[in-house]
Amino acid sequence: MPHELEYVTYHHPDDIILVKSKALSDEHFSTFIDKHCGDGFDKKEYINFFKRLFEDQIKAGEEKIRGYRKDIMNIIDSNVYCLVGLRFTSIKTKVLEPRVKKTEGIAMKFASLKTIEDIKSFAKEYGLLGVLVPYKSTGLLNVLYRGITSPNYYYGVFEPLSVWKYYIQHIRGLTKLYQILSDPDLKETDVIGVLSKHESYDSVAKFIAYDHNGDSIHVSNFLIPGFNQDEEVDKQKAIKLLGNSLQGGLYSAINVSFSDVIPSKYNRLGFKIKETYTTHYLLAAIYYDLWRMMAEDQDVIFCGYCGRALPKKGKKMYCNNSCKQMAYRKRKQKKQKKKDKPDVIF
Repeated sequence: MPHELEYVTYHHPDDIILVKSKALSDEHFSTFIDKHCGDGFDKKEYINFFKRLFEDQIKAGEEKIRGYRKDIMNIIDSNVYCLVGLRFTSIKTKVLEPRVKKTEGIAMKFASLKTIEDIKSFAKEYGLLGVLVPYKSTGLLNVLYRGITSPNYYYGVFEPLSVWKYYIQHIRGLTKLYQILSDPDLKETDVIGVLSKHESYDSVAKFIAYDHNGDSIHVSNFLIPGFNQDEEVDKQKAIKLLGNSLQGGLYSAINVSFSDVIPSKYNRLGFKIKETYTTHYLLAAIYYDLWRMMAEDQDVIFCGYCGRALPKKGKKMYCNNSCKQMAYRKRKQKKQKKKDKPDVIF
């Protein structure tokens, strides 16, 4: 059984703000701070503080991603929605206090986010994802080895909503792939996916998985050295792709330490070490929870109406009674349309 993971964050819910990216430009930043700062606060001190954090994020990005500064400026100029961690609370209280969050169930919660308000509420509860944010989605991945890719982890101060949507789709796709592979009726010979070229990167592939109804879902981008375009994927290769994706998501993001030394008569040393697993990166906690679900052989379903990921309990097929009722109405309307459709003679 996997160890319980603790997600350690320093954010405060009031510090997470959803804004248009131009608010972070030199021209608009002072006005932005006036709006969110409040009274009894040294605005000049905070602006200098935030700009240092912002510059640190850019420098960290430049070490990993070519043209990172230019990409960030493009994001700001494009005036897209982004989440910002202002860190007001730590400045006001002069205390940087860690908050430990439990992570069980966080992967399905994340995969179920659909609206901007959903994402905003989730970010206020858990903080930012903790990834560097290049302009192109392919730059989100840091190439490791043997075809494994990893996010570029960094505890920064802002993340565009497009990055959140990318990873929501990614985790939702991996969860769907896990559900497909867990199907006892799935045969070894079934074709469940296809690889195809992604943009101009010959070595990066889109993996598209199919369920028994023929519905497709874009699972993720994977680095597949020497793959053939439109190559069919069998169950064994799909399991490897799933494992590689989770391995990459956890790479260099989980800390193993110990919290206590416990006397034990069953140990030759006379004691045993109580291990603790922690991370400061929200996205890593999400990957770890998905890996925990697989390790514990947890059954997963997707709501029959809205498509949200859910732990399977009995014969439950929907999120709630509202989704169940909406699905019933949809079936009824479909049946009525079919009934009202005139017979075609010619």
